[in-house]
Amino acid sequence: MRYRQLSSTGASALSIFEFSGTADEVADLFGIDLTNFNQFRLVQPQQGHLDFDQFLLVKISDIIYEGHFHGGYGVSRALHQFLSDNKWQESRAPLSIISAATSPLALRLLNNGDSASLLSDCWRQRLSSPPRIALVGPPNAGKSTLFNAWLSEQRVTVSEYHGTTRDFVEAPIMLGSGDDALAATLIDTAGMCDFIDESQENDTAAVAMTLQLLDDVDECVWLFDNSSALGLDIEGVLESRKDHDDLMFVNRCDLPASEHISEYQQRAVRLDDIDHKHRCAAIAQALFEKWGAPLPEQLS
Repeated sequence: MRYRQLSSTGASALSIFEFSGTADEVADLFGIDLTNFNQFRLVQPQQGHLDFDQFLLVKISDIIYEGHFHGGYGVSRALHQFLSDNKWQESRAPLSIISAATSPLALRLLNNGDSASLLSDCWRQRLSSPPRIALVGPPNAGKSTLFNAWLSEQRVTVSEYHGTTRDFVEAPIMLGSGDDALAATLIDTAGMCDFIDESQENDTAAVAMTLQLLDDVDECVWLFDNSSALGLDIEGVLESRKDHDDLMFVNRCDLPASEHISEYQQRAVRLDDIDHKHRCAAIAQALFEKWGAPLPEQLS
């Protein structure tokens, strides 16, 4: 019994999961009756199985089913936990040729016999399985602004007030352009800070979800504010992630530097006086370099 997540498109959209198992195994998982099940139907998990509203179940074949669940990251995380508790194993299949066509760079490199053999393991993994990249850091460091710039549209509210982003917003993006474009998913997260009032349950939960997300994504890109010192809690998180080789950038470099700049801010790459487009390009290039992409040919 195996499953894989096919799509999660944000806090209020759909999480799509594929289940590889018999009708009896899927029926037992959700406590539902699949007698005379033909193609698709709305089903309601029985009490004691999955505490969710109705979802759409689609029969792909006798041993392949898809579940379409309303909700984004929170729903998908709960499903992962539910499936793990019920001994279903997660599999991450590489992109098919058709799926890879949305990622021109992956399609070209993975199907070129001469170049495919020269790919590093990390670079091959990023090509074959579009990476999930989280923008993380303290509030007011420019994460949502960068997210919007990358999507070239206003998908999240950008504000000077702490705690504006209280949930995850995910969107597909392309790293690079043209024939050198690589498919990925970008995630905007709630700002992490030391001074959240514990009585504000939404803020506390949002920060907790961000911390849980760190180990669930393929890459964490940290954004710091040049004019603000990092809190001790954030420094503690960074210290605990030294082995992950996260990329770190300092934003808002036009503002006077804080008197209490941390070692992480000092080591981070400065995004000096460049527009949003060039900020995105600089981060994309740093990701390609980290993954071992051939340079400069594969960078736009």
